[in-house]
Amino acid sequence: MIGLGGFVGAILRYIVSGLVQNGIATFPVGTLAVNTIGSYFLSLIMYLSRILGSFTTMSTFSYES
Repeated sequence: MIGLGGFVGAILRYIVSGLVQNGIATFPVGTLAVNTIGSYFLSLIMYLSRILGSFTTMSTFSYES
């Protein structure tokens, strides 16, 4: 499962980064876009887990630690 997730993530990173980055720019815009999108979704997941953390002590503990 971990290998499959890593494979899918690497392929998606390659595709999205390639779509965003144009050949003229020297700044890695594609990498910046992928990292921004990833940070957004990770923060969304952490925010939602905080809301759901009120249901169980374990999810609250894992969020706080």
